[in-house]
Amino acid sequence: MSELYNNIEILCKQKGISITTMCKEAHVSRGSLTDLKSGRSKLLSTEAITKIANYFDVEISWLMNIEPSSAEKAMVLFDDDTREILDTLRKRPEMRTLFKVARDATKEDIETASDIIERFKKGSGYSD
Repeated sequence: MSELYNNIEILCKQKGISITTMCKEAHVSRGSLTDLKSGRSKLLSTEAITKIANYFDVEISWLMNIEPSSAEKAMVLFDDDTREILDTLRKRPEMRTLFKVARDATKEDIETASDIIERFKKGSGYSD
């Protein structure tokens, strides 16, 4: 079974639908997915891949395992509400800075930053 098929199957499971349902709703041939699953074909047409990517709102590169960034992979795994919150946060300049810095942060870095923030809150009388 191809990685492409596995990725499509993962997305269907996350959405709680069958491959057949996805094919009907995305207007993709069910036979083409069966051929992909069985190994009779190695790829789908560009049109089918595009329809599936659009249906799930994912990048074609993720579907095809073409070195997606970890951010792309993570975004696929979030539900719509979480994705909306993250998109909103990314638009705030201070949060963009935080995300950029946090990208390379270790667990120890995060713990140290949390300790500093907690001490600051206690020392300044600030509370949530």
